[in-house]
Amino acid sequence: MNKKKIFIGIFIAMITVPWIIYPFLTKWLDTDNYENRELAVRPILGETAIREYPSAYENYFNDHLPFKNQIRSLNSAMDVLLFHSLDSDKVILGKEGWLFYKAEGCLEDYRGLQSYTEAELAEMKQNLQTIQKWFEDRGIEVVINIVPNKDEVYAQYMPEDIQVVNSVSKTEQAVDYLNKEIDMPIIYDLDNLKEKTQKHQIYCKYDTHWNYIGGYYGAQTIGKAIGKTLPEIADEDIVKWSKKVLPVAPQQRGNTYDLSMMISLPHVLDAHKDKKYMVKYKPDVKVQSESLASYSDVDTMEYTSNAEDDRHLVMIGDSFSNLDMPYLAKEFQKCSGICYLHYENNYITSRNPDIVVIQFVERRAGRFDQTIMGLLDMEE
Repeated sequence: MNKKKIFIGIFIAMITVPWIIYPFLTKWLDTDNYENRELAVRPILGETAIREYPSAYENYFNDHLPFKNQIRSLNSAMDVLLFHSLDSDKVILGKEGWLFYKAEGCLEDYRGLQSYTEAELAEMKQNLQTIQKWFEDRGIEVVINIVPNKDEVYAQYMPEDIQVVNSVSKTEQAVDYLNKEIDMPIIYDLDNLKEKTQKHQIYCKYDTHWNYIGGYYGAQTIGKAIGKTLPEIADEDIVKWSKKVLPVAPQQRGNTYDLSMMISLPHVLDAHKDKKYMVKYKPDVKVQSESLASYSDVDTMEYTSNAEDDRHLVMIGDSFSNLDMPYLAKEFQKCSGICYLHYENNYITSRNPDIVVIQFVERRAGRFDQTIMGLLDMEE
C-alpha cells in the first residue's frame, strides 16, 4: 500500500511540479517559438463550441507545455548526436551532420521524380515571351535567376538511401528548354556552384540558405548576365561577417538557423559548426542601406552607393537575395529589393529601373512564369 501511494505521489508531482516552477524559471529558459506558426490560444467557454472545446484546449495545452523547448531539444540532441538518426517530416540528417530540407518538394526535386509536360513547357514559353515584351516595351533589362536547392549543391552529403531516379530535375528541364527558345537570361547555375564548394563552404550546414560567400557567387553569376565582372575570391578577401563590411541580412543576425530550429536544436548545433563569413569586395565603394519593411527573414531594402555605374537595379526575390544584393549594390549607385511574396502595387514602374533581376530559390520556383505574370498584373 505504501509503495502504491509513493508511485501515485511521484506521478502527481511529475504532472504538477513543472507547472508550478516553470513561471519562476522562464527568464533563464529558451521560450522562443521555433515552429514557424502561431501557437494556439487558450479557448474560452462560451466563445468556443462545446464540441470543439476539448480539442482546442488540448492544442493549447500541448503548445504551452512547460519546458517544451528543453524536452524537444533533449530528444533531438539524443537522436542526432548519439544515435545519428532523425525523425522529422521536414528535415533530413545527412552525412557528417549536414541538415537538408525535404518539404516543399525539395526531396522530389532532388530525386528527379517530377517533370514538366510538353504543354506546360509551351505555356511557360508563351508566358515568358509576354514577360519579356513587357520589360522591353519599358526599356528595362530583365534577368531571371533560380538559386539551386542546397541538396542539389551538396549532394555528396545526402544519405545514401535516398536514391536519385532522374539526374535532370524539373528546374533543369525547364531552364534548358526555355534558354533555347527565348532570348532572355534564365539562370540556374548549379554546376558552377558545385565547383565552388571545392574551395569554400557556400551554404550553411544547418540552414536552407546559402551564406555570404554563396551570395557573392550568386551576385557574380547575375553580374555576368548583365555585363558586370565580379572577380574570383582570394583567400584574403574572406572576413568574418560584420555590418562594417556589408549590411547584415535578417537571417544572419541571430545565432539560430532554420533547419536546426525545425528540429528544436537552435542553440546546440549552431554554436561552432556553421561559419559566418563575408567577401570583402570593393571596400572603397561605400554602401548605405535602409529597410523599408521587414517580414520575418526578408527585408524590403533600398541601397545607395558611390559606385561608378549610375543605373538603378531592382531585385525581386526571396530571402536568398538578402545575401547577394549587398554585392550588387557595390556595382550600381542605386539598388532596390523586395520579396515577391510581399510585392507592392507598381513597385517596378514607380522606381523606373534600368535592370530587374527576378530571383527564386528552386524549391519555390515551380511555375515561376505564372508568379512573374501575377507580379506584372500589379503594375500599371
